[in-house]
Amino acid sequence: PPPPPPLPRIYKPCFVCQDKSSGYHYGVSACEGCKGFFRRSIQKNMVYTCHRDKNCIINKVTRNRCQYCRLQKCFEVGMSKESVRNDRNKKKKDVPKPECSESYIVTPEVEELIEKVRKAHQETFPALCQLGKYTTKNSSEQRVSLDIDLWDKFSELSTKCIIKTVEFAKQLPGFTTLTIADQITLLKAACLDILDLEQPDRVDKLQEPLLEALKVYVRKRRPNRPHMFPKMLMKITDLRSISAKAAAG
Repeated sequence: PPPPPPLPRIYKPCFVCQDKSSGYHYGVSACEGCKGFFRRSIQKNMVYTCHRDKNCIINKVTRNRCQYCRLQKCFEVGMSKESVRNDRNKKKKDVPKPECSESYIVTPEVEELIEKVRKAHQETFPALCQLGKYTTKNSSEQRVSLDIDLWDKFSELSTKCIIKTVEFAKQLPGFTTLTIADQITLLKAACLDILDLEQPDRVDKLQEPLLEALKVYVRKRRPNRPHMFPKMLMKITDLRSISAKAAAG
């Protein structure tokens, strides 16, 4: 009889975030996400900033929240800069650089998810609220009245935006299957970065396909701007940090 097929190799969890490892990359057992993050960071000489105490916890749920601490964790567990550079030089010699290094196929499932999110956003945010045009070429009394009116308009707009955010979230696939407490926490996090979930793993599972759909959508729409999606994630992290500072102050 033919010999049995070899058993699949089992790797230790990712040394950086403890997610499922895809093999040994740049000297350590790592998942695809941390491998790609480390490679991009080294190849592009990225400089990140930690908005806390440079000691953020890095795991598969929190790994996208602080790129500075994630990169430091990569170095701490033994990832090698030289391995990235050698790998890049080897690819340059062996393979001609294609116009687009990655090709993204939109599967029916991803297409359906993108359409659901697009429809939810279109139905809840049909148009930007108009604050109106204000001038300050008036007397001081009129300007005071104008400022109060503008503040009232801003307060009204903020309330409407919160209501619309709730309506939008309820239409996202899987959101209403979460516990009420986690739904409320996520809605608060959208404004104040208050995040203390009851079931973080479940939220992470819902978040992953949405992030993947966003990545595919952005890279299909902007094939000549491969760094647009990582930059969007960086901006989201920056916005969270700003909102956390505002909540703390």
